Amino acid sequence: MADTNSSDLNAHKKTYASFLKLLKWSTIALAVLMVFLYVVINP
Repeated sequence: MADTNSSDLNAHKKTYASFLKLLKWSTIALAVLMVFLYVVINP
């Protein structure tokens, strides 16, 4: 079985948390963009 390094695990957790934050804000930005485009295109 592979030897797990705690600092390596902490780096993975930090990277995953950053990924989730980026995913959340990207989804919010896309939703706002879709609403904006709907308002602009459909008078």
